Amino acid sequence: MKPSMDHLLMTMVNSVATRIIPAIHEENYALGDAKMVAAMAIILAQEVDRAADVLIAENAALRALFAKATAQPLGDLSDRVEQAAASQDANYRVSTLEAGNAALRATLIDLHAYVEDQDEPWANAIDAEIW
Repeated sequence: MKPSMDHLLMTMVNSVATRIIPAIHEENYALGDAKMVAAMAIILAQEVDRAADVLIAENAALRALFAKATAQPLGDLSDRVEQAAASQDANYRVSTLEAGNAALRATLIDLHAYVEDQDEPWANAIDAEIW
């Protein structure tokens, strides 16, 4: 059986907390570093476990918002919003999902700026959904 990344990180935390930290003298500056490393590893273990799920859900929500917005007159943004709505994640690697999320967020920023300048009910609805 292959151990999961979060399990490996928590094993590292356990080693640092039970073997390394107790071996460092209280007045040694490295004690604070060791404690920080253990705390960061706990945070990383939690993030590793949920990162892909969070990004997949956020990307899907952004695409759904863009799909709704394509029914409205978006001027120069129309093609870009349509492409973003139709886009798909190439794979589920976190780095790929993050890159896709960054592109979707850039489109979201431009869409948000556009709808804030429109005095129309549809624009107000999109603006409210963005918030």
